[in-house]
Amino acid sequence: MQLAAPGGDCLSSAHGSSGSGSSSSIETLIDHYLGPLYPDYADHTRPMLIRQARDLLVCTFHGDLERFEVDFLRPATDIVRVLWCAYQRGKFMETIGMAAPGCSGHSSKSAWVELDDSEIAFGRWLDE
Repeated sequence: MQLAAPGGDCLSSAHGSSGSGSSSSIETLIDHYLGPLYPDYADHTRPMLIRQARDLLVCTFHGDLERFEVDFLRPATDIVRVLWCAYQRGKFMETIGMAAPGCSGHSSKSAWVELDDSEIAFGRWLDE
């Protein structure tokens, strides 16, 4: 089974072509899209996210797994990724004793932070 990269043009093959949402398909989609973005995912976050995803799939998307993936899961993943990257950059800036200008309790000097290729590629995707 080949899964589409989050934010890619292809739909995930995790749900098959039928569009019916089986339990294992929703779990596979949540694991693929959100799993890498949450610390302690398997132990703490996974059961809650899967339960909430099932509720949304049934109540809002009426079992249409493809529509759930396109209209909710991909945009939600993009939001979580942006928040996670901002959090990591903030942690890094605190570690080196710098923060964005105007943040109380921190130096107002700025620093250039080198972005890795994935952040640059993600930023380009957001601009499109």
